[in-house]
Amino acid sequence: MMTRVICDDADARQAIKDDLDTTLVVEAAAGTGKTTELVNRILRVLATGRAKMIEIVAVTFTEKAAGELKLRLREALEHARATADGDERPRLELALATLEEARVNTIHGFCAELLRERPVEASVDPLFVVLTEPEADRLYTRAFRAWLQEALTDPPEGVRRALRRSSFGGDADGPIDRLRNAGRMLAEWRDFPRSWTRPAFDRGATIDRLVQALHQLADLTSRASSDRDNLFVDTDGVRRLSRQIQLEQSVGPPAPGSGEPRHSSAASRTSPNGRTDLDGWEARLIDLTRDRGFSRTRKGSGYKFAKDVTRTEVLAARDALFADLQQFRKDADADLAAALQQELRGATERYQQLKQAAGALDFADLLVRARDLIRDDADVRRHLSTSSRIPIRFRRKSWSCSPTTCPESCSSSAIRNRPSTGSAAPTSARIGTYAIGSRRAAGVSCISRRAIAACRRSSIS
Repeated sequence: MMTRVICDDADARQAIKDDLDTTLVVEAAAGTGKTTELVNRILRVLATGRAKMIEIVAVTFTEKAAGELKLRLREALEHARATADGDERPRLELALATLEEARVNTIHGFCAELLRERPVEASVDPLFVVLTEPEADRLYTRAFRAWLQEALTDPPEGVRRALRRSSFGGDADGPIDRLRNAGRMLAEWRDFPRSWTRPAFDRGATIDRLVQALHQLADLTSRASSDRDNLFVDTDGVRRLSRQIQLEQSVGPPAPGSGEPRHSSAASRTSPNGRTDLDGWEARLIDLTRDRGFSRTRKGSGYKFAKDVTRTEVLAARDALFADLQQFRKDADADLAAALQQELRGATERYQQLKQAAGALDFADLLVRARDLIRDDADVRRHLSTSSRIPIRFRRKSWSCSPTTCPESCSSSAIRNRPSTGSAAPTSARIGTYAIGSRRAAGVSCISRRAIAACRRSSIS
């Protein structure tokens, strides 16, 4: 029999509605009534005359949620106006009349409004258009293709290595598509230009050592007493790759004038054992870690694997090689990612140029430029702190800043509890992790409720 747990959160809901002089942070899962309580709080702010409708900003993630919030706010205003008396009725009537002027929008829509109000200070085209995700993706693809054509004339290390990597399993994208997707992701992170850490990694020496171990294991397993032995069958990928590499090692460097491309020394070199194709072998050694037989090798049965080789020896050699390949894959991937982070900047720069020529901004531009505008322009900060009362709503967390107080910083990744200082602090505003708030001296309260257990955990300072 299932027991239903009902926790009393009436005090928390009452505080959201009536404790208007305290900044509240409301955290709860979907379907627990965050939007309802936010609407109730806005109604109380309007009815008590603490703010007008045009001074309220309500921000959410999606257009659908913003439309629903405005619709519910209209219904609540009409209902409250019908039952209000005294000074509250004209206040609610004014709020209803000016509802369409209120900033009930997505975070990107709110940022776009700020930029359109101050295009000169924000250094944007006054008539800029906002690219949808598909439009931005198509424009980046155009920039990436132009950059790639130029890069392929003399491919840098990261691009060269990435293009040698093969698709595997459910990965339907080819090497170029994967490279484009990586560049697109980095373009979204362009506000973090610092180079990623690239620890020392002797790729050439590591590959040489792994290739030697590969040949040794291939030779060991080729002596199997029976070609039906499960251990022999599952290590077929090792022997196949060993034969391919031995064939390549037996071929010398391309002769001058032969028309065969001569790779850079980092990609291909001639060693005492023959030619070494570092980029190709790196890709195939990594592919070997995904080989079904080698990654899930069956032990087989019997003490002897071959006439002069025990099964334990073969399994120990297999386990050692597989562990080394797994570590090599991690190190090579990290090294490649750090290289590509630098090399793909050229594609990002072309993307930025195309947007500038078209007078367009993408969603990341809206956030970054609005943040910079607020951070760098004191007039804008003063305007926001004096003209706006800012309730903020997120998809899973509702943030509501009271008309007279706000936390030092609103952030989806951190909540600060600060005692009231009793004196006004310098006004400022900040867009961080999809959050904005006007700063005043304030005490910060947190009311939060877990939806899974329907239990409340709250602390009101």
